[in-house]
Amino acid sequence: MSEPESNLPKTRQSLNEELARIFEGITEVAQKEDQVKEPDPLALLGEEDLSKESIKAQVAQLREDVKQTKRINLFRLGMLVALFAVIILWIVSVMAITAILGFHLWGFTLSDAVMMTYITTTTASVFGLFLIAAKWLYPSTDKN
Repeated sequence: MSEPESNLPKTRQSLNEELARIFEGITEVAQKEDQVKEPDPLALLGEEDLSKESIKAQVAQLREDVKQTKRINLFRLGMLVALFAVIILWIVSVMAITAILGFHLWGFTLSDAVMMTYITTTTASVFGLFLIAAKWLYPSTDKN
């Protein structure tokens, strides 16, 4: 029974010797690579490709941002034209009703209170619409 136990330390010793040889080989290779003055060009090539891909991704993101900004600006321009049309219609309607009332065309009459209410409410509505549209189309850029 003593023989298997005596083989075990020899196996450990041979394993330790083999590991020592492997580590010596690793140390030699590491020392040789440490003496190389230039880095491996293939290793740097991978880093350049990575930085190029990063730059390409940033350029693609900036292009998408520019497209989005153009779309937003076109939408804002369209909304401003529509808002301008509403304001023109408001001015024309107030002037037309005032003219019809003032010249008593077609027997049209309104009391002064009704006419004042019409002018006041339409003016307030148009200004409110303009304010809401302006705040919606052009939000403040403050992040505070």
